Amino acid sequence: MSLLPAILLAAQAPAATAVVSVPDAFVLTCSLVGNEGRRARFAIAVAGRGEQRRFEIRPEGESPWLGSITAVRVGRGQENHFVSGGTSYRLVLEPDPGSAPLTAHAELEEDRGFPALNVRRAEGSCRASVDAAADEIAPLPEAPIVRGEAPPHRPVPMREGRVPSDCTIVLRDLSELTFGLEATFDAAGIQFAVSRAAGQAWPASAFTLRGAMLAAISQPPGGPPGGVLTIFGSAGGGPGGPGPAQIGYFLRAEPNLIESWIELRSTQGDRQIVGAGHCSVRQGANQ
Repeated sequence: MSLLPAILLAAQAPAATAVVSVPDAFVLTCSLVGNEGRRARFAIAVAGRGEQRRFEIRPEGESPWLGSITAVRVGRGQENHFVSGGTSYRLVLEPDPGSAPLTAHAELEEDRGFPALNVRRAEGSCRASVDAAADEIAPLPEAPIVRGEAPPHRPVPMREGRVPSDCTIVLRDLSELTFGLEATFDAAGIQFAVSRAAGQAWPASAFTLRGAMLAAISQPPGGPPGGVLTIFGSAGGGPGGPGPAQIGYFLRAEPNLIESWIELRSTQGDRQIVGAGHCSVRQGANQ
């Protein structure tokens, strides 16, 4: 998962490297969820490879992040940078291996020029679209490169704590699923307790997973006192075979702000559940 550092990936069971085949031209329809229940739905048309790649974002309806797009620039891999409403953004697509038609995980960040400084705004899923041709891409000025100073950071040991949340993810068919998630972290790692939300059919029964975790505090230049605490967590299949789910979890906490994001893969039930989205921390909960 794109959220996890190499140390967490190494902690999981060995797996064959998946080859992702992406066509030279494609159109994806994407749906993302953010905090406070905000949504973004859009199509992205992509054509070409490497430095010759071009893209265009076509918003559907109103969005707090995708208004009037005035400049675009391609980055490494499937990184797409653009300027909307005077703010620089970074949209990252992570195509699913072997998906036909093409599907992908998507993250939208406000670009501050350095990954530890970027602010995630929404996360979700994309699927192939035939609504518009990929080669019909409007020319726009090149978006400026945002440069940020790398903040100092250090690993931190975690005392016992828990973050109870209500999560909403966008599945690869662009429908939404909600469920409860309680992340508990301690010196042994991280544990996820997943429970059904009212009116939802998944999960069939509550379950828990124990996984690896990495936590660090970053102090951005000129940032708030105490810095920013970031926790990466991963849980799922192990040497004994696949578990009920695979979960990637990202939590960011700073003064007056705590938010978390999740990517979920599950083989429970009749069909595989693959999606990503936002988790709202329950107000008044002990953390």
